[in-house]
Amino acid sequence: MDFFNLTIWWLAIALSIDSFGAGITYGMRKIRFPILPILIVGICSSIVMVLAMTFGNWLASKVPANTGSFLGAIILIILGIKAMLQSYIQNKGKDSKIEEKIEKRDENVTNSMDTKWKWHIKSLGLIIEIYKKPVMADIDKSGSISILESLILGIALSLDDIGAGIGAAFMGLDITALSILNGITSSIFIVFGLIPGFFFSNKNLEKNKVFAYMPGIILILMGLNKFI
Repeated sequence: MDFFNLTIWWLAIALSIDSFGAGITYGMRKIRFPILPILIVGICSSIVMVLAMTFGNWLASKVPANTGSFLGAIILIILGIKAMLQSYIQNKGKDSKIEEKIEKRDENVTNSMDTKWKWHIKSLGLIIEIYKKPVMADIDKSGSISILESLILGIALSLDDIGAGIGAAFMGLDITALSILNGITSSIFIVFGLIPGFFFSNKNLEKNKVFAYMPGIILILMGLNKFI
């Protein structure tokens, strides 16, 4: 296992920054996040990465080695640009004057942009929704994340890892090392986010995300590095 590959570390960190943001959001809203649910989020990240890289390795076997590395770099650059554009749009759309209206809306309706996946289980009369907005994972409004809620959150946070996992496979990165590190960093970054989140009560801090553009920047630099 290639745990000493800096590219793997940088990629794992870039993919886990969303978990850091989620941790800050939970902390600032006083939502408790027990250890077991934190570990479950990390396990979800590892599993999704394994699946994505396994599929990526299969695709890579169908193309020449040089072409696969090139495609992997392009994928990371595209994902980085996409992440930066999303951060820009989200930050531009936020306005402190309508914060109260937004919170009220979140309590009463679910905006289609907030929902990633929805499953209808008619035989059981259940509707399972996976939200892009982290705080919505507290489905029962208990103020604490349960095991089931952490599973849903873990899947939601891992969806964006699929493309990066495929790109990493094309670049020939170690599937075991990256999957394990991705799970570890996802769990750790939630904790790192919870700690400052609990200490700051000013909700305006949620809008000033210093790390908002970091994932995109890191992914772009990793992709460009393959062309140097």
